Amino acid sequence: MLRRVIELLPVLFLASIVVFLLLHLAPGDPSYFVAGRDATPEELEAVRKEMGLDKPLHVQYLIWLREILQGNLGESALSDQPVSRLIWARLPATLHLTVAGFLVTILLSLLAGVPGALRPNSKVDHFWSAYSAAAFGIPVFWLGILFILFFSVRLQWLPPSGFISFLEDPVRSVQFLLMPAFTLGIANSGVLSRFIKFSILETLQQDYIRTARSKGLAEWVVIRRHALGNAMIPVVTVAALMVGRLLGGAVVIEVVFAWPGLGRLLLEGINNRDYPVVQATLLLVVLIFVVVNLVTDFLYVYLDPRVQLDRK
Repeated sequence: MLRRVIELLPVLFLASIVVFLLLHLAPGDPSYFVAGRDATPEELEAVRKEMGLDKPLHVQYLIWLREILQGNLGESALSDQPVSRLIWARLPATLHLTVAGFLVTILLSLLAGVPGALRPNSKVDHFWSAYSAAAFGIPVFWLGILFILFFSVRLQWLPPSGFISFLEDPVRSVQFLLMPAFTLGIANSGVLSRFIKFSILETLQQDYIRTARSKGLAEWVVIRRHALGNAMIPVVTVAALMVGRLLGGAVVIEVVFAWPGLGRLLLEGINNRDYPVVQATLLLVVLIFVVVNLVTDFLYVYLDPRVQLDRK
C-alpha cells in the first residue's frame, strides 16, 4: 500500500506539467485582465513582471512547483486573495454536490441495471434500456435547464438555483440540492446501469451459479447470495471512474444552477486568465481523482481476495 501511494507522485508530477502548459500555451495574456483594457504598454509590462510572466516558461513552472510543494497556492491575480482560501470556501459545495450526485448515480444505475439483467428482453428490460440510452445521450446542461423550467418555473416545487449548507438549514439545503444532484446522477447512470446489467448477466452464466441452482436453492437466494455480490466487484472500479465524470459534470451543473463550488471558481478563473486559481483548482481535482482510484484499488482487494496489489 505504501508503494502504491509513492507511485502516485510521478502521476501528480506529470499532471502538474500538463496543467501548467495547457494554461500558459493557451491564447490570451492575463496581464490584460489585471491591468485593464486601457493600460499602457509600460503598465502591462510592470504587471507581467509582478506576475512572473516575463521569465522563461520552465522557470515559471519550477517557481510554481516549489511554491506548491511548500503549501503555498499563490494569490488570485484579480482578487488578491490567497488561492487556498478561495478553494476551501468553494470545496464544501462541490463535495456536497458530487457525493449527492454519486449516490443518485448508484441508485438509478441499480434500478435500471438489475431488473434488466434478471428479466432480459422483457418490457422492464426495454424500458430501462431506453432510459439508459436517453440518460447517456441527453446533454447535462439541457437536462438541468429542463428541470428548472418544469420543477421551478411551472410547478414551483423547488428553488431554481443557489446553495445552503446542510448544517445551516437541512430542509432548504436538500431542496436546493435535489435538482443538481439528479441532473448529475441521471447523466452518469446511463453508462453505469448498462455495465451493471451485463456484469450480472455474465455472472449468471458462471458454473457456481448453476451449481447453486442445482442444489435446489431458491432463485432469489442464488441471486442475492451468489450473483449480486460477485457481479458488483468489477462495478466498483467503473463506479470509481465515474468520480472523474462527476467532477467534470459538476462544472457545468454549477454554472446552470448557480452553485458556488469549484466548478464556477474554475470557470471564472479561466475567463479571467487567473492562472494561480485555475492551476491550483485543476491540480486539486486531479488529486481527488487519483486518491479515489487508489482507495478503489484497496477496496477491490478487500472485496475479492483473489486480487493482489503486488504479485511476485
